[in-house]
Amino acid sequence: MGVEELKAYLTSSGINAEILELKDEVKTVNQAAKVLGVSKEQIIKTIMFIDALGEPVLAIVRGDQKVDNKKLANVVGTIGVRMASAKEVKKHSGYAIGGLPPIGHKQKIKTVIDEKVLEKEFVYGGGGTEKHLLKISPKDIQKLTDAIVANIGT
Repeated sequence: MGVEELKAYLTSSGINAEILELKDEVKTVNQAAKVLGVSKEQIIKTIMFIDALGEPVLAIVRGDQKVDNKKLANVVGTIGVRMASAKEVKKHSGYAIGGLPPIGHKQKIKTVIDEKVLEKEFVYGGGGTEKHLLKISPKDIQKLTDAIVANIGT
């Protein structure tokens, strides 16, 4: 999957979001913030974990945060989580790690969004490829993914 599938998902969902095409690849929060001229708090990281049963879990935190694995595991009711491999991310979401968006995956994935993300009117996250970013309301991410809102950041 890529940016075209994400665009189609956005169109079909009827939400007000925008995919920005960048001149160069953006691989870090710092790069994204610099290119867009925004703070790291306006950028989100969508990170896939695998729970104790082998099921994927998406964690969404602000760019200035890290995911607390113990908090995430407690929220989803498992004994532990580990970061997904690149192969697992592609398998479950349809997207490569560098462009993983917070929405529009090939299968429904349990999603947890840190409560601080919801403080912003809109955020920027993965847009399907490393040359695209998605500008979206955190409330729309929550609605589209049926995300659990919790304190999972550090």
